[in-house]
Amino acid sequence: VLKQWRTAWAADDADELLELYTEDAVIIFEQDEPARGREAIREKLAALLQETGEVQVSIGDFDASGRMGMISGLLTFEMQGRTGSRTMTGLHLTVLTRKGRSWQIRSQVIRRGPDTGRATRIGPPGGSESG
Repeated sequence: VLKQWRTAWAADDADELLELYTEDAVIIFEQDEPARGREAIREKLAALLQETGEVQVSIGDFDASGRMGMISGLLTFEMQGRTGSRTMTGLHLTVLTRKGRSWQIRSQVIRRGPDTGRATRIGPPGGSESG
């Protein structure tokens, strides 16, 4: 799911991103009010896609049991501002729910960390991608 999320983000495709979330999903970015439900998530993602460039995500930890799963890790993204772009790092916690054989994002918390001022590609442990 994270690989699909990153691919859709790179394509600036809010509709494709939205398909990865459940109808009643919740996203929390920083200090913002939670975006609840697909319409609120669509608005939030569209705004974020305008402000950010490439996003890299890593899997630092994951677990699944039955129909629920969780992934946490680091992310790196380019923020576009009035004075140019800056590389930001942060953390994500993504909770997934399974329907049949597919997984969707039920809730997601993304928190920015310190501004590194430089581009850094972060990959998952062991160099392979999954999710």
